[in-house]
Amino acid sequence: MCKIIEDYMPFGGGKTYYRIIGENEPGKLPLLVFHGGPGGSHNYLRSLDDIAKNGHKVIYYDQIGCGLSPAPSDPKRWTPELFVEEAFALCEHLNLKEYHLLGQSWGGMLAIYFSSKKPEGLKSLILASSPVSIPMWNKESERLLDEMPEGPKKILKEGEASGIRDTTEYQNALNEFYAKHIFRQKEMPDYVIDSFSQMGEVYHTMQGDSELCLTGTLKDEDLTPLLKDIDVPTLITAGEYDQCTEQVVKSALDGIKDSHSFILKGCGHLAHVEERTLFNETVKSFIEEVESKLK
Repeated sequence: MCKIIEDYMPFGGGKTYYRIIGENEPGKLPLLVFHGGPGGSHNYLRSLDDIAKNGHKVIYYDQIGCGLSPAPSDPKRWTPELFVEEAFALCEHLNLKEYHLLGQSWGGMLAIYFSSKKPEGLKSLILASSPVSIPMWNKESERLLDEMPEGPKKILKEGEASGIRDTTEYQNALNEFYAKHIFRQKEMPDYVIDSFSQMGEVYHTMQGDSELCLTGTLKDEDLTPLLKDIDVPTLITAGEYDQCTEQVVKSALDGIKDSHSFILKGCGHLAHVEERTLFNETVKSFIEEVESKLK
């Protein structure tokens, strides 16, 4: 049984919840994890607990205003800059000297902002199913929608155009899109469902009201110019049917000098859950290869 520590860090007029599982074996570094959403919680990434069983401490946290990290309501404050500031504060609070970083989906965008500032102690980066440019992400999502069967495609496009998304027909069609591109297995684990049920103000502010096209405050974000400033070995992962398409992965590979990709066959946006063992083994091999070169 791995050791677990749960605590809070004061931040931003509220408090940031964090959960640390496992202990580092000699020569092994911790893995810091940025969750997605934006506005989700860390729960859906707990499949990474398996990495802690291999001697790497895994550090999760709920970003301020999300999950178990309460904060006063104020839509204007939910900006990438705030979450970058929080990430640096957490590293200082936990006295992280050397570590690896994994960001999934929006968490990968946050990891790009963070890593481009060349934080001291960061030794490697894993971007899992992460956007680089939201305009590109929206364009690719529209292409995937165009490839849907005519019935659900028509319903979804009409719902997006009208803004009326609370009908049974729209939700059924959206579930078909999810089943192809988000989570392709029949039963979603409870820890993933729990995370998705917590979306609130942060999500609706930054993502917007559509699941298919970001219309919130992130809609114009393009991090491509920041990629050249990332100077640590980087692993880019995605599912074969992911909204993080081949074009999105290529944009990250082209921009980050020391990078390579791994595509998980048969998976969607939650590839780390669908292929839990393979994903974790791939991450473990990557970070331990990086560590072998540090000695």
